[in-house]
Amino acid sequence: MPISTEYLAAFFDAEGNCSLHFVTLKRRKEGCNYCLPRVGVTNKVKEILEEYHSRYGGGIRKGSGKFVWRWQSHSNKETRIFLEEMLPYLQIKKPHATLLLEYISRHEGYAKRNPMNERDFKILKELKELNKRGVQKCLFQQDVEV
Repeated sequence: MPISTEYLAAFFDAEGNCSLHFVTLKRRKEGCNYCLPRVGVTNKVKEILEEYHSRYGGGIRKGSGKFVWRWQSHSNKETRIFLEEMLPYLQIKKPHATLLLEYISRHEGYAKRNPMNERDFKILKELKELNKRGVQKCLFQQDVEV
C-alpha cells in the first residue's frame, strides 16, 4: 500500500529538519560564503526513509545512533520539490519550509556557490532560531515541547 503525501508530511513534521549548511571557501583570497539548503529525516525505520528516497531522491546513510538511519536531500532541486509537496500539510515545520523555499528561490539560476547577501544571512539566522530545542509555537498557537 503506497504511503500518502499527508503521512510523509506529518512524519517529516515530527522527525525531520530543514537547515542551511553554511560553507566558507578559503581557496579564494576574499573567501566565499554560501549555504546549501537541506531537508532530512532521521529514524530507526529505514523503510519509511526509503519512501522519501524513492520519491524525492537524496540519499540514506547510517545515522549517529546505533540503530538510526538518515535520509537527506542532496540538491536545491530535490529540496525545493520536496518542500513544495510537503508545505500544504506541515504544521510545526511550515515556517522552516517557507524560509528554505525563499532562500532556494533567491538562488535559482545562479551558480551553486553564489555568495550570500544580507537577506540570506537573515534567513540563516531565522532558521537557526527556529531549530533551537525547547518550547516552540506552531500553527495551532499552543506550546509544543521539542
